[in-house]
Amino acid sequence: KDISMGDVAKKFGYAYNYFGNRFKEITCKSFVEYLNNLRLLNAYSKVILSDDSLEKICEDVGYRNFSYFYRKFKDKYGCTPGSLRKNKRE
Repeated sequence: KDISMGDVAKKFGYAYNYFGNRFKEITCKSFVEYLNNLRLLNAYSKVILSDDSLEKICEDVGYRNFSYFYRKFKDKYGCTPGSLRKNKRE
């Protein structure tokens, strides 16, 4: 599901800029950084624990673009989703 900071701010009754500033102040991350970290953590678990295709996992955790997901995963974990799956199963 697409999640935007504007939607979340609106849901809780905050102005966009106020919400963004407070969110960063409290979490020390932007909303997008925080959301990406949650998505990647979820993807990490799914890569290890499921037999779903990497493309399905990408979609399930909220990424529309597989190459972006792949790059973000590798940046965070230092390996590709496929290599993580292969190494954890061996």
